Amino acid sequence: MDAQQVHEALRDNATRPYGPARSARAEQLVELAAQTGDRPMLVHALQALITAYEYDGTSDRMLVPFARVLKMWDERPEDFDEEAAHGLHWHFKWVSAGLIWQPNVPLATIERWLDEMERRYRLAGYGTQAVHACRHYVAAHLGDTEAAATHFDRWVTAERDDMADCEACERHNRGDWLTMREQDLEAVRTWQAVTDGHLVCAEEPHRVLAKTLLPLLRLGRADEARANHLRGYRMVRGNPNLRSSVGEHLEFAALTGNEGRALEILADHATWLTLGGDEPVRYRLFYLEAVVVLLRRLVALGQGDLELPTPRGETPTTTVAALLPAVDAEVDTIVATFDKRNGTTSVSERSAARRAQEPLLGSLPLGLRAGTAVPSPVREKPDERAADGPAPDDAEALIAEATRLSEAHDPRAHAAWERVAATGADLPPLVRARIAESRVLERADEDPVGVGADFLAVAREFGIAGDAGREAVNRARAGLGALIGGAEPPPGTDPAEVLAEVTALHEAGEATRNTLWVARFCHVQSLFLGWARAPEGRDPDDPARAELDRVLTDLLTEASELPFEQGSLLHIRAQVALAEGDPRQALDVLPRAAEKFLAAGAVNRAADSLQLLAEVTMRGGDPRAAEAHLERARAVGGDRLDADTRGRIAALLAEIYVMLGGRDGDAVGSALTAAHLLDDSDPVVAARARMVAVFAFRRGGRPAEAAALLESMLPDVDRRGDEQEIVHVRQVYGECLTDLGEFRAAAEELIAAARMVADRPDQREHAALVHAAANALDGAGMSDEAGRTFDRAAALWRTVGDRDAEIRAVRGHAWTLVQGDEPDWPGALEMLDSVAAESAEPGYEYYETLRQTTHLVLNWPSEDRSEKLAARALDLADTAADGFLRLDEPGVATQTQFTAANLEAWGLGRVDEARARLTALRDRHRAAGRSELAAKCEDFLEHLEP
Repeated sequence: MDAQQVHEALRDNATRPYGPARSARAEQLVELAAQTGDRPMLVHALQALITAYEYDGTSDRMLVPFARVLKMWDERPEDFDEEAAHGLHWHFKWVSAGLIWQPNVPLATIERWLDEMERRYRLAGYGTQAVHACRHYVAAHLGDTEAAATHFDRWVTAERDDMADCEACERHNRGDWLTMREQDLEAVRTWQAVTDGHLVCAEEPHRVLAKTLLPLLRLGRADEARANHLRGYRMVRGNPNLRSSVGEHLEFAALTGNEGRALEILADHATWLTLGGDEPVRYRLFYLEAVVVLLRRLVALGQGDLELPTPRGETPTTTVAALLPAVDAEVDTIVATFDKRNGTTSVSERSAARRAQEPLLGSLPLGLRAGTAVPSPVREKPDERAADGPAPDDAEALIAEATRLSEAHDPRAHAAWERVAATGADLPPLVRARIAESRVLERADEDPVGVGADFLAVAREFGIAGDAGREAVNRARAGLGALIGGAEPPPGTDPAEVLAEVTALHEAGEATRNTLWVARFCHVQSLFLGWARAPEGRDPDDPARAELDRVLTDLLTEASELPFEQGSLLHIRAQVALAEGDPRQALDVLPRAAEKFLAAGAVNRAADSLQLLAEVTMRGGDPRAAEAHLERARAVGGDRLDADTRGRIAALLAEIYVMLGGRDGDAVGSALTAAHLLDDSDPVVAARARMVAVFAFRRGGRPAEAAALLESMLPDVDRRGDEQEIVHVRQVYGECLTDLGEFRAAAEELIAAARMVADRPDQREHAALVHAAANALDGAGMSDEAGRTFDRAAALWRTVGDRDAEIRAVRGHAWTLVQGDEPDWPGALEMLDSVAAESAEPGYEYYETLRQTTHLVLNWPSEDRSEKLAARALDLADTAADGFLRLDEPGVATQTQFTAANLEAWGLGRVDEARARLTALRDRHRAAGRSELAAKCEDFLEHLEP
């Protein structure tokens, strides 16, 4: 390979993503460059290798090539051009600061390197800012806080020069020191310019977002920490050079009650647990410390037997309990090498403190749908027994307590029956039947149809136990389940027949009042289903409707002294009113239902009525009143509300916050809480809540957080969602990726969604998805593919008759023609002229086509642009600007004339004419009272000053 070929190969390798492949190729090119005898090229090849090592996660390997470059500089500095000389001094600080993390390098050697760095910087005319930064890093590592603070002050006050790190990286490191000094608030303020996106580089804000997680939690700013995790983990996932940041995200999840998320992160990076890797020891140390935090947390939760990828690769998996001591021991070994070299215990003390951390929050809902491959840890449910309740082994007292709670319709009854079961006592048949009944009822709300057979089994248990009333009502429950599923009730389960049976038992003293009311409610619900599904379409004059109303009225009269029963009947009456399209009656009845439930102490049922009241109120256009109803539901229920009820309230609140506007942050928090609570019991509502959070994130200009939620949803949606839901999620995900500049991935999602709807009779959605995919392909620089896709979109829009969308697609295709290695400027112009000529009547898209034509001519290669072409473009700009003004689009008109002025002034050299154009536009804006646009024209005129 000759010198020219090596040069081209170096240039090609510089375009590859950092990683093992790029580094391996860089190593080959160093040898090939050496063989050419071209010393300047060898310098370039060695510096490219140093950079590859720095960014592929193997920075410890850069010392050897750097020493070679340094020797070449000392031998013949004339072999170094200005860029190479700068690179030599720039790499000096990388090596000097990195030596501290190589425990085999003595401290005396590190100090000599720092002195040599300072000497060479002075010789080259650089200041000491970068030197003080490196000395600060070393002192902080050694635990010499006085020296670290001194050099920190000198670092931040020294004048920046060409050797200063980029400001984003400097902010990262300065904030790191502040957190070590327990100055979290100052650290977060230091990092803010990076997290806000004002200061960025190749590795920022990636690393800073990870650094902020625990400080924000300690400051009580959990919502910001959650957002930074959602946004930041996508940036660092799978990047070996950012392994420390991955560990910080894992640690954050483990310390916020999100051990399942932490396990997923661990699974994403299972190979990083393999022993014997050649990654820099500091990356391995920082990552393994975070792994220990997670493993200790899992052990504390009783998850020691959980299977995880093995660290050695000898077997597929190992348990948490077996892995923890192995990883802990490796960390201890690593820190011991530093302590021995340093003569201090600062590294081991810092490591021990990190590994010993306790959770900062019991639970912080992230809103991420847990994957199925890695099980989430199971927490023990808190003991819901009152402090003065029965002892856990007093079966008789526990049975009495569970019975009391059941009779009072208390949601804690199920937990009470489970405590009875947990005693291990030899329980009588009736008690065993009550436990079985409680377990089926716990699942009935989630799957009323599927538990029908279970209710029949429970009925048989009550029959054996001699309780004919409970045996009968569980048959009625099974029959009601069949009716809900649209089937005929099995023999002996028809709610009307069972009611007659239980009524007779009650009159004979063989069934309790509560049992009778259960049978009555099953009957009422069966009447409601029969009416609602009648062919007459819920005709208010239908006899079934009259029967339902009669039964409800009679039962309300009979239940005059029974608040729980009255509340239940009023709630059903509200549902009937809503089914009839009468929300006003529901709004009248539901508050009374809630009050009755509260009088009975049934807080969950009261919350259900208030929630339905809020939903009806919201649909009626009064979200503030709806919010008040939901807040009352939460207040009256307190900590007695079950998870499902809290989840549904949170989901509805999220929608209300979005409707109110200006409360997107509240919407996100509420929606993610809802998703967290409802994932297992009501995945449909949980998914809808996530989409509310996605909407709020996107409206707030935060597509990264939205994308993280959508990524977690996709596997679950693909598995259980219907086609329309899958299409919608993939479309929104593709749009988020487009917003993030991840165009190739966006195109893949949008094309996948488009294929799913390709055969639908109405092609509008198909056309929109194909068009969006074309835009993404264009953003990815895939001009040929984008052009063909734009052409396909235009054809689809033509089919559905949307001329404006068709024009936009054709314009998109035209712009792809001037990209790539062989731009076709005349072809693009012909396409734009053609679509303008075909416009039936001038409108926005027509004038936009003229504006873009002017822009095309402005960018046309000057050597090929004729005076005639430029003059025509200026005429088109005038026509477009006048048209936009007539359409009341003065802003677009102004941009059009700015494009024309640029063409006139810089393309044709006619500055005076350009000034006249903008002066006339400015005066026109002033006359129309458009002072802001007039000011913009004035600014542009100053730009045109000779």
